[in-house]
Amino acid sequence: MKWKMPPYLTAVTPSRKRRFAGRIPWLTGYPSDRKDYNVFSVQPSRSSKLASDLSTLTHHQSPTREPHRFTLQQYHSMIESGILGEQCSVELIRGELVQKMVIGNRHAACVNSLNRLLSTQLADSELVSIQNPVSIQDSEPGPDVAVLVFCDDLYASRRPTSADVRLLIEVADTSLSYDRDVKMPLYAEAGIVEYWIVNLINDTIEVHRDARSDGRYGTILTLERGQRVTPISFITLSFSVDQILGPPAASAGA
Repeated sequence: MKWKMPPYLTAVTPSRKRRFAGRIPWLTGYPSDRKDYNVFSVQPSRSSKLASDLSTLTHHQSPTREPHRFTLQQYHSMIESGILGEQCSVELIRGELVQKMVIGNRHAACVNSLNRLLSTQLADSELVSIQNPVSIQDSEPGPDVAVLVFCDDLYASRRPTSADVRLLIEVADTSLSYDRDVKMPLYAEAGIVEYWIVNLINDTIEVHRDARSDGRYGTILTLERGQRVTPISFITLSFSVDQILGPPAASAGA
């Protein structure tokens, strides 16, 4: 199918599209008025006609101007056309392009541990997805771990949605407030049945259950080392908090 220019990018000619295919050098992150994450914006430059042409995408910190919000269809069009390439580490959160945070060694090790634990113990009727997108209303986050209902084509033909999710897990260190204040309400509103925050700062696992439409969870448990956690969708499984967290920070760095 021939690529068709979306109406919100009418200023971008085919030659310009080729110029920035797979990368977005004219997008830079800046601290937003919310905690711990960056929203991408177009930075106008005297030497960049392209930035000027795309000024409708600019997100100014101004009370008189709302940030541009993308639909899922628009977001997917930018991915398919190469405007948002593989090097662009972003996710769509409530219509805004949000820069993903850099993952440290302990964060990565914890994700690997969760992948290994879940993949070896879950039945063939489930699929463990690592840092892949899930379509939720006007958002498409890439949670660290998602346990999904198994799909024959492994979701090659579509994005998984909240109805496909049995468990979502975010590993949090520098992203802790973001995972609590931004992602938790998003997941609750979408009806995600269970959401874990693996808190590497406090060495705990925060378990959220009983999603409510007002963006909160009715049940929140905080589990510490020495305890075990059982997903409500898989009551025959039980995981050690210590297994998931790995060695304490001091030991990990030793």
